[in-house]
Amino acid sequence: SLYLEVPVFGSRRGGIPEILVYDELLFNLSINDIVNKIKYIIQVGNLNMFKNLVIKRKKEFSFNWGKKVINTISSKKIGI
Repeated sequence: SLYLEVPVFGSRRGGIPEILVYDELLFNLSINDIVNKIKYIIQVGNLNMFKNLVIKRKKEFSFNWGKKVINTISSKKIGI
């Protein structure tokens, strides 16, 4: 979902909090908390806020291997 920029929320259990990190994207494992989170999300403006948090988290997970390799090589002095 992060890479497709789909607003997502998940439980505070397992590894999910480490992935989503934002309190707004997490819920406790109870029916009431899930229902309240869904109601909160569908309020006007909140869906865009959720999408922006997902986009922000996606950027934090993005890694450009090509750029990293080039930077590493160019920062080293290569002796022949």
